Amino acid sequence: MEEKGYLEQLQLARLINSLTNLNVFLVHGRKVVLMLEAHVYSHSDIKLPTLLEKLEQNPIAVGVPFRLTVGQGMTYCIIKLPYRENLGARLIVGPFLLNDPKQLPKKRSLKKEHYSLPVLETIKLTDIELLMANLVANPLVKVEAIEVPEATRTEEKSSQNYEISETDLLSIEARYSEQAKIRHAIEIGDLTTYLEMAEKFENYYLLFKDRIVGNPLRVAKNIAIIANVSDRIAAEYGGVHPFYLDSISKKYAIEIEKCNTIEMLNNLNHEMPLEYCKLVRKYSSKGHSPLVNRIIEYIYLNLAKPITLAEIAEHVNLNKTYMCKLFKKELQTTITKFITDAKLGEAEYLIKEGSMTLNEIAYSLGYYDYGYFSKVFKKKLGYSPKEYSKQ
Repeated sequence: MEEKGYLEQLQLARLINSLTNLNVFLVHGRKVVLMLEAHVYSHSDIKLPTLLEKLEQNPIAVGVPFRLTVGQGMTYCIIKLPYRENLGARLIVGPFLLNDPKQLPKKRSLKKEHYSLPVLETIKLTDIELLMANLVANPLVKVEAIEVPEATRTEEKSSQNYEISETDLLSIEARYSEQAKIRHAIEIGDLTTYLEMAEKFENYYLLFKDRIVGNPLRVAKNIAIIANVSDRIAAEYGGVHPFYLDSISKKYAIEIEKCNTIEMLNNLNHEMPLEYCKLVRKYSSKGHSPLVNRIIEYIYLNLAKPITLAEIAEHVNLNKTYMCKLFKKELQTTITKFITDAKLGEAEYLIKEGSMTLNEIAYSLGYYDYGYFSKVFKKKLGYSPKEYSKQ
């Protein structure tokens, strides 16, 4: 993905602000470089310092939109820009409320700042996320207006045909319908339906190959980036925790840019939805009790340290024995095994990413004895961390 220079970042911010009619912030690290207000809110800081602090604790992949809620339902959409990694350039859109009964604050708990927040439908937010992903993935094109001489204007208008044929219209509607079915299959973890429909999207990029003249590989990569975002959103609707989604999404964002042939991208486009589908089947929180979801969330947020059953029980205010029985009844696994699997899943991703040493990875996941970490890793995956890193 091409780096976005400072001027292009400003253009992106203004464009998103204009198209969404939402507040847009351009930040570098914790410094707000540009603030474009579409709405004047009744509170001054709109939770931005808290949001920036959370972003530093939860790194996100370049070019992949990410939602973050601060306070009671106050939501932001964030995308990291490809620009000097140490600066942490991000576009932040919001705050807003989602028109979701599970996320909207209860009337009795509404605070003054909520009254002026815009409320978005989920489909509207999805559209905004896809827009942001497309704008970041593609170079901005300079557009210059062309003045048509007055004498020829009427004639040219009459000769232009802006109507779309019925055949093309039906084709577009059919394609969107099929894509919606695939997203729904991912959302419910329906591998069978996905596999039945996947063949219809073989070489899908060919429909858009002329969007960047002379560079079909870049077109295919951009489509894969959009597919990664769309699949991630579908899996999120399916109840998968952002911890898992962020790891998978980052992994594929990296893999897409590594591809140097259309065939490699086609293989990746088949692999991505399957993995998101499997995530939903394995990790969906839909159907879990609120208590079990609180246990899972606590585990995800504390992977960087050793986690004990006693501290989890204290956090959720449950008897330790009852908590363990409840968890195993709903997930058919123990809390201890769940913690280990979550830590090792993150270790797999970090090893593949290659930006940290094996000792650093072990330490960052609360394994302060590398020998023990290596032993646990090999028991689960059949390879030592060192062997796994060479695959």
